[in-house]
Amino acid sequence: EKKYDILHLGHNWWRWRDVETNLMPVFEAHRAKIGRIAFIGLWWDKAPVEPDAGYALAFKSDPVAFKRLNIETQDSVMYDQVVNTMSSAKINIFTQRPVLHHLRHLTLKYFEIFYADTIPLLMLDADHAADVYGPAARELTLPGRSSEKILDALARPEHYREIVQDVRRHLAVHHSYERRM
Repeated sequence: EKKYDILHLGHNWWRWRDVETNLMPVFEAHRAKIGRIAFIGLWWDKAPVEPDAGYALAFKSDPVAFKRLNIETQDSVMYDQVVNTMSSAKINIFTQRPVLHHLRHLTLKYFEIFYADTIPLLMLDADHAADVYGPAARELTLPGRSSEKILDALARPEHYREIVQDVRRHLAVHHSYERRM
């Protein structure tokens, strides 16, 4: 049993543009077809209160829309609970800070999301996803087709689990510890 239909695990640090552009329209249009949605991490429901926290735009969000759409927010989880928490959802949305995406910098989250028992949907362009995860990952990308992918993954989870298995096989060959070291 999965606790959530859709989960995003990560802090809101320059991620709102992707969420606002690619996810919120899907949630607005199809909220009745989607079960529980949660964003776990800091700054989704409010900006930090510390005066030296940084540029306000980095924390932009829309807590009113989250409330209206019954999207849950929770504080972050400890690093040793990331994979288990991701596994509590049917679908996990992968986003990355724009500068890291531009630099094509791989973070641990690139790999954690495929280690978890979930269907990762990637806020990456298809070419970058294929470069990291192999050609099968193109089917897991969201930009330009978020509504179609999210609804299809909820309706046909076994189809997407096969794609995830293909990606995991690619990761085992190309990104194993031995290979990376």
